Amino acid sequence: VSTQSTGTTQNFQKMFACVFAFALFASVAALSDEDAAIAKFMARVYEDPRATPQHIAKRQLNVGCKEDSKGESTCCISLPRFQQQQLCGKFDFEEDKEDVKVEVTFANIPVFQRQFTNLTTHFCTKFLGGNVCLQLSDESISRKGACGCVNAALDIFGSNNAPMIKVGCFAFGQTCYESNCDDYSYDCHTCAVLASCGYCAASNGQDARCVRGDASGAINGVCPRPQFTFDPRQC
Repeated sequence: VSTQSTGTTQNFQKMFACVFAFALFASVAALSDEDAAIAKFMARVYEDPRATPQHIAKRQLNVGCKEDSKGESTCCISLPRFQQQQLCGKFDFEEDKEDVKVEVTFANIPVFQRQFTNLTTHFCTKFLGGNVCLQLSDESISRKGACGCVNAALDIFGSNNAPMIKVGCFAFGQTCYESNCDDYSYDCHTCAVLASCGYCAASNGQDARCVRGDASGAINGVCPRPQFTFDPRQC
């Protein structure tokens, strides 16, 4: 191999190393800037006396959706980059208005309250220098019932570019048309409200789940008839 060829190879390797080092430095710098912005945002959060404790061991975490005795559903998600603090939505079906009242909190601090209908399923608002956005998907809202899945995003830069994260799904009323039964496995009544789904109770080591079915039973016999509930009034 010639001396010229060896020198060219070495120069190329040095150039590649410099480019790689610059890219790595830029990536770390960008990450550091974002981490610094998150730290400042969280400092503003903890200034609010209503905020849940900074130490995770002192918090009560609720992930996913659950329905309370009043028929209201609460869906929460923990955000790892925000010290595992939770972004939550509380949902209440207002049958006479054909809407769903939504109350959103972050770290137990109220963010906004708004009515969602089939025509208004997305909303963003300013919050402590950032933006909080909520969007319903696969939603159906009528006098007979309301159901849908909750997607949320927290953007500390206020640009609305943060990716939406699926939080969970809710269902209210007598009947609602939604085909993705799996999303509603957390509660019998919530599942059975869906027109084409029924609740399969836990048995034989299997967790409870929401499966496709009708009044005669689960589709393809995926759930034994004694464990299957199709009518929400029987939950």
